[in-house]
Amino acid sequence: MNILLAHGSPDSRHRAQAEALAARASAELGDAVQAAFLDDADIPRDARVLPLFLGEGRHAMDDAARFAARFDACLLPPLASVSGRLADLGVSMAASLAAPREPVVFAYYRFRHFERLVAAVYAQRKRLPGMSMAALHGSPDCTDVLRFWMGQGVKRMAVQPMLLFAGRSLQGVADAAGAWPVTMGRTLSEHAEMPVLVADCLRGAA
Repeated sequence: MNILLAHGSPDSRHRAQAEALAARASAELGDAVQAAFLDDADIPRDARVLPLFLGEGRHAMDDAARFAARFDACLLPPLASVSGRLADLGVSMAASLAAPREPVVFAYYRFRHFERLVAAVYAQRKRLPGMSMAALHGSPDCTDVLRFWMGQGVKRMAVQPMLLFAGRSLQGVADAAGAWPVTMGRTLSEHAEMPVLVADCLRGAA
């Protein structure tokens, strides 16, 4: 059994998107894949666990290892290990949102422990000349960056959440952007290529 390990959230959209990604990855892989969450009490023994964490903080480094050890599971490297491919997905989603020369704000949960993903997105700045970075927790935050662009006379902006699933973090991005003329992007799990990326991680081919 292949397990996609997500953080979990009281927001029902988080579970729904995690389970939808597992179903799509299962079809891509041709093998059973199911979603699990850090607070789950049980998973099949001897499963292979792919942590769905974009950063390299406590959840990816410690909590996932403890989760896998409880069930004698094989722990695979977290999604953070394929930050280059994640950046490709995020940048392609942002490029489809923004008009030419329109600023795009990439919104991360935080910058600390997400350095690899931030750097991978920034490396593609030539594709989006108006690229900016913002964090939900940290500085500059979304409000700071959006206010900057409005001060430059910009009439409209795009915000691409660098978040895997909907939930409270996505709501925080939407709340921050709500007062501004913004086109909001979708979560990374909704990209058509995300099941391929996940299947490759499960195969060890990412």
